[in-house]
Amino acid sequence: GNSEYEVTYSTASQIRIQHGHSAGLLHYKQLLSESLKRNDYSDTSAATWIAATDDALKLLGGVGSPFMEGADFPRKRQQISAEVDDIQQLNELLAGSNYRHSTIRKYIFNLPISSSLDESTDSERNENDVFSLEHCRYDYPMGPVYIRPLAAGQGFDLRKMIGDIDNGGINSACDNASNPTWLPSLQSLATLFLLASSIPKCVFLRHVIGGQDSLNLLLRLGVVYVFDITKELNEDFIRNGGFEGDTEWIVPLVHLFPLEVPPLPQLIDNNNTNGTKMKKRQNLVFMTDLHPNALQMTSIPTTTVMPLNATKSTIESETEGAVMYIGPDSMALVHHLHASFAEYVQSASHNTPREPMKILDVCTGSGVQALSLMAMCDLLNWQSDGGSESRGTSIGPNAMAVALDVNDRALRFTNFNALLNGFSLLSDSN
Repeated sequence: GNSEYEVTYSTASQIRIQHGHSAGLLHYKQLLSESLKRNDYSDTSAATWIAATDDALKLLGGVGSPFMEGADFPRKRQQISAEVDDIQQLNELLAGSNYRHSTIRKYIFNLPISSSLDESTDSERNENDVFSLEHCRYDYPMGPVYIRPLAAGQGFDLRKMIGDIDNGGINSACDNASNPTWLPSLQSLATLFLLASSIPKCVFLRHVIGGQDSLNLLLRLGVVYVFDITKELNEDFIRNGGFEGDTEWIVPLVHLFPLEVPPLPQLIDNNNTNGTKMKKRQNLVFMTDLHPNALQMTSIPTTTVMPLNATKSTIESETEGAVMYIGPDSMALVHHLHASFAEYVQSASHNTPREPMKILDVCTGSGVQALSLMAMCDLLNWQSDGGSESRGTSIGPNAMAVALDVNDRALRFTNFNALLNGFSLLSDSN
């Protein structure tokens, strides 16, 4: 009740961490209100917007929970089919927006990409070029681990990057013929799911491929939600019409991390530098929980279906661990597997007929290691068979991975990621 009490992000964070989401709610609402009054995009972080949302824990707990609940909770086949269809539509949205690591490097961060991907260098090559590590020097890291998501109190004005004028028009930066038409969509999705930054709903609808249909898809999948400041923030300057900014914002609840697996170097022959073998790569995307900068918690109350005899206290106290974001450690293991994978398979099968690869991933998290290895199996088989799009009959198509984790949330995320990346599930059980 002390009007002179100054709320700081540090104070709000400590209260939320020590006493829970509800205890820090009003503090974050005040901080967000002050930022919105300035209308300068000084705090667009998902960290603040989630912490200022009344139903944030329910929204976080619901990510992935409608999907693949397991054999104990049978659901109608039509419902499961609709969820799988939505995941396929998400795959198409990401593909249409070129949501790949190489395009993010080149078009958003202006970083060099592998020469095997750079169209500007293709015309400069000749048939006598010899493959070397120089061709792959920019394939690492395979994902954007160099991006640090926004922490509470940090902001990013997406409009400046895509050239969106405040009055609702689009300036010449968006109409520049040298910019791909899908670039604003990529920039918007990367801002949401990599930078963990909220963006105005009107900007999303203008620039993301599919507009309202794409927003409805993301809402159904539970990876974003709409923050309506007229409902969430009970402030006089909003109620009395004194607020001139955007009143509805899209807030991300997860990361969608792109991982690009390049060709297996042991199988690229020096006479095929310009061929398809060097260009073939696997583009994967992994859904994880937000970075600790944004999430500010390590466990999340679950909203999964409980047994009929569950008590109220059981339901209220049920929590699950957050699914680890993909950072340098996870990426280093993927790099190690990629560097040694083809050589290992060749040596292991040197004197025996090839059998389908069997992978066991313990403490799988988002499934990044298991699914990356599955992608390498596809590359190995594809390259070994001379670049045939049929992928042949070797170990790739028949590879199988078993992912283990004590955290049901991690298993749901792994199931989601498997389908998102085109892999078949052998079972719908956790």
